[in-house]
Amino acid sequence: MSNRHFWQTLIIGLIIGLLIGIAGKDVWPADLPDDPVQRVAEKALGGDFGELEWWQATAYRLLAENGPAREGRAYVTHYTPPHFKRGQGTRWGWGCTEGCYAANKLPGYWYVLVQHPGTGFWEMGWIRDTGASWNDAHWKRKARRIGITVDIWLDRWHPSPAMGNDSWQGAKYYAISAQKTW
Repeated sequence: MSNRHFWQTLIIGLIIGLLIGIAGKDVWPADLPDDPVQRVAEKALGGDFGELEWWQATAYRLLAENGPAREGRAYVTHYTPPHFKRGQGTRWGWGCTEGCYAANKLPGYWYVLVQHPGTGFWEMGWIRDTGASWNDAHWKRKARRIGITVDIWLDRWHPSPAMGNDSWQGAKYYAISAQKTW
């Protein structure tokens, strides 16, 4: 094969590969917003994440309509059984369940969308508890020691005691007021 034919074949092959790649590329549907938070909210409201509890649907609707009121990075820890059993009342009387978060630097009853820093997993939570006043300073210091900056500390209830040793260091969070929807 001559040099000219080699280059023509290579270019044609690249063009065909590019066209196949573009045609098969997984892209966001045009009807979803470009903003990642509003895109997640629209997908949740569209049923992509299964059936939502009433408070989750409210939180996603508020995010889709208004966007977050606050955002930043959080050091997320977990509180778990046996110290905090499912249904056990929080400081404000709410039972511990999935989606229950504690925070000191976010107003109570705000919704918080948290993105796991390693997996990209998104979770909607609801601030229904507070923690010890020393938690924020302690976890900010710990974050600095490992080279990350966080704005707040969040504590996430989880049913598995094994999660007690897990933390989401530097997780992105997006918070919005519940606006007395409960």
